[in-house]
Amino acid sequence: MMSDPLLAVVRLVLLALWTLILLPPFLLMKTLRFDMSGFKRLYWQGVCRLAGIAVTVRGQLAPGRSVLFASNHASYLDVPVLGARLPAVFAAKGDIAHWPVIGFIARLGDTQFVQRKQSQARNFALSLGYRLKRGSSVVFFPEATSSDGLRVLPFRPAGFEAAMRRPGTLVQPVSVVCTQLNGMPIYRSWRPHFSWYGDMELGPHLWAFLGFGRTQVDLVLHPPVLAQDFADRTQLAAHCERASAQGVARLLAGAGAGETAAGAVQDVPCLVELAI
Repeated sequence: MMSDPLLAVVRLVLLALWTLILLPPFLLMKTLRFDMSGFKRLYWQGVCRLAGIAVTVRGQLAPGRSVLFASNHASYLDVPVLGARLPAVFAAKGDIAHWPVIGFIARLGDTQFVQRKQSQARNFALSLGYRLKRGSSVVFFPEATSSDGLRVLPFRPAGFEAAMRRPGTLVQPVSVVCTQLNGMPIYRSWRPHFSWYGDMELGPHLWAFLGFGRTQVDLVLHPPVLAQDFADRTQLAAHCERASAQGVARLLAGAGAGETAAGAVQDVPCLVELAI
């Protein structure tokens, strides 16, 4: 599996130009306090297209303005994929604010930086709850880290406390998987090229990815549930973990076509929590 350095250069230049072109109108809209949810979605759609990422969505988006989405997490690629399908405001681990380029883009997008340490679990739930209370939807990664893409790590229950405290809040499990490269299934041996985890360095990994061809990503929106139907946040987290893991397993096995047909993605304010 070879990465084309020329293609990587072209894509990197185009991504930089795309960001620079959209930066002035973005700053203007931000200054004038316009609703930028659609504009941010446009940006991530452009990023996906320029990076060679095609996204297929299966399942119906949960109705309502304040929905808690719980997604598996295997790579930084999850971010533009979710951002392209949902009008998104990002929340991230505090250290991401200091990352080159990514931290800059995150700050421009009004990212809410939060701490994911065990001692900060209550503050994390309060941060998500604040967004839900304001009428925004929230997408977060309960694994609290990225996996190897072949499994779903245990979902930590802390973030689900935000939904438990708000009666009537819908929670929707999500599965995200890179399934094909240039029309061919992504084999187990290829998976590390599309998952970013452990001690992998971001720069070389991203450079190699940009040199690949066209990547197909499947996004499954599982049936939403009411938080109040569960005894506590632990049971809710376990339910979402099972749904997300089953979706990932089906997609990895090539059974994604058995999911519900793609539903229309509505323009709902949404917050995506980066756990990379």
